[in-house]
Amino acid sequence: PGDPNKTHELILNIWHPTKHAGSLTIDAVTGFYFSDITLSSYGEEAYAIVARDEINGEKPPIDTGLGDRGYTLGAQVTDVRGTGAGWTLTASVSEFSAGEKKLKGAIFSFPVSAVHSDKYIEEEEAPPISKEAIFDTPNVELPLLVAEADTGLGSWLISFATDDRGVNYPWVMDKNGNFHRYGGPSLYVPQGNLAGNYVAAITWSLRDAP
Repeated sequence: PGDPNKTHELILNIWHPTKHAGSLTIDAVTGFYFSDITLSSYGEEAYAIVARDEINGEKPPIDTGLGDRGYTLGAQVTDVRGTGAGWTLTASVSEFSAGEKKLKGAIFSFPVSAVHSDKYIEEEEAPPISKEAIFDTPNVELPLLVAEADTGLGSWLISFATDDRGVNYPWVMDKNGNFHRYGGPSLYVPQGNLAGNYVAAITWSLRDAP
């Protein structure tokens, strides 16, 4: 088994590293930022980019000035137990709120994404499996990455910025001149909501079995 006191190196930059140590760990998870959504009579959808919020007084040290600012929209898990028992990365999403206002009917969705053990490898051996997840009810836990028995050994990155073939989603420019990703994790907002700066909390969990 791995050193229980050692943190694991990230395959790509993800904001924010958890700095967890151990033989089965979530090494880093991204935050998600959605640009302004124009309210309409038929609902609107926006796609996520990396949220670069200050966390526990720490600011992201990288800023390329473009797109995700040098970070990967994703999460990383490491399994160095050496047992082949498998594991499951899950998430739950709280209700979106802005003060006393609630975002009614919002749906936060994750499509199937690419999974890598090394940023230079195209074909992986015994990878964990990315799962589609549709969070349409607050605080319901769903699997996003599942390692069956004898798979998911070592460090694995799920890249939400790429589809299941490993192709990056394109960037598009809106009417205000801002660039946004077109594809990947999305937030759908139906009609009948009030304007506001809404936020929600994502709770990530790592189960020691598939």
